[in-house]
Amino acid sequence: MLRPGEWISSIRIPLGEYNFIHFEKVSKRKEVDISSVNSALALQIEDGVIQKAAVACGGVGPMTLYMPETARFLLGKKMEERTFLEAAGVIAGEATPMGDVRGSAEYRRAVMQNLLLKHFLAYEGGGRQRDEK
Repeated sequence: MLRPGEWISSIRIPLGEYNFIHFEKVSKRKEVDISSVNSALALQIEDGVIQKAAVACGGVGPMTLYMPETARFLLGKKMEERTFLEAAGVIAGEATPMGDVRGSAEYRRAVMQNLLLKHFLAYEGGGRQRDEK
């Protein structure tokens, strides 16, 4: 309970075991729109090597899909562009996207691959990460 004159200046919520978390969305509008495809990536990176990974995509099936093959592929790999270019091939074969008015199955598959690369570019650009252990 705060005393009179006291106030909260900040709240910190730890990221847990992951030290890089990133989300991307593709839609016609940035807000209040259904995504054609969205993607989330969470990584634990130590000394430039991926120790733990979680990957999920939305808009490619009846519900958001966890991508276990892509996550397993990333384990033990260096955090570099080549890793994510190769992982894009894995993710393309992991889901069978649906097609509708927001995009064909082929379009959604290509977007899944591109979003995976965009996660890497966000990491390279300093996107929402904390210090590596």
